[in-house]
Amino acid sequence: MQDYLTILNKNYGFKKPEYWLQFASAKRFKEVSFKEVKFCPYCNSSTNTKIGQFIYYSTLHSLLECSSCGLSYVDVLIDPQVRQKHFENAYKSEEYFREERDDIFKQTICLIKKFNKNPQSILELGGATGILGESLIREFPNTLVIINDISNEACTSAQSKGLRTKVGAIPIIKKIEKNSVILALDVLYYEENLKESLLAIYNNLEPDGVLILRIPNKSFLIKLFNKNQKDISDKLIFFNPEHLYLFSQKYLAKNLKELGFKSVEFLPSVLLKKKINILSQFIYYLSLTVFKLTSKVICPAMFVVMKK
Repeated sequence: MQDYLTILNKNYGFKKPEYWLQFASAKRFKEVSFKEVKFCPYCNSSTNTKIGQFIYYSTLHSLLECSSCGLSYVDVLIDPQVRQKHFENAYKSEEYFREERDDIFKQTICLIKKFNKNPQSILELGGATGILGESLIREFPNTLVIINDISNEACTSAQSKGLRTKVGAIPIIKKIEKNSVILALDVLYYEENLKESLLAIYNNLEPDGVLILRIPNKSFLIKLFNKNQKDISDKLIFFNPEHLYLFSQKYLAKNLKELGFKSVEFLPSVLLKKKINILSQFIYYLSLTVFKLTSKVICPAMFVVMKK
């Protein structure tokens, strides 16, 4: 137990390490290096309120809501090498992208056709091995399609499919030409440098260009179900511990317009296939009905479409 007490004292967040000894032993905690997030990643404010806490990679994270801009963010970043290794292993399978995300990709293509029928170029951020990119080439044969991803291996695979690639985190797109459409499907909440990334995206868009995001829509649920969380809680209900941010519609509408986008529109998103069951289908179709009647998006995931 003494070894685990040493680990708890070194790892982030455990102000009363003795309370966590049994948990650390059961989960076989390891020492993990970290960087504390002392200021809001978007507006640099230090004033916030705590939404809740969770344990991820032997580290006690808190999810904080900025009192200034409204962004919800985690208060610690674990070793980037640990994160990189995790994502290389967790999202390497092309089967996941071809099967689980097929309906999401189809809806994305419909949205591109709705908001920009003849794009000169499409840049997909976090495009992995280019599964969506292949479909984009077929649907838009006269359009340049570029894949950006942090993984060299993924970009090499995308290149083998005939796609142009740019390796690196999102801010790297400052070094490439402007694009008609930018896609960021379930990737923005992984980006450590959020403000720099959003500025890079905005500046990379051509005039009248379109940005399409896909993100979870669970801000209300997370706050509701975790408001009475205890000090020794290790899970944050409905929050994915991989994520660095929780984006609310209010935060996005306000701050993206301030960034310069002329319009910000929220739309219901189809679900991952593995998450489809009787209950999820009922919730999804109920949310579609609510959207048609009120224009409010209440489903678990949403698309956000912005025009420059």
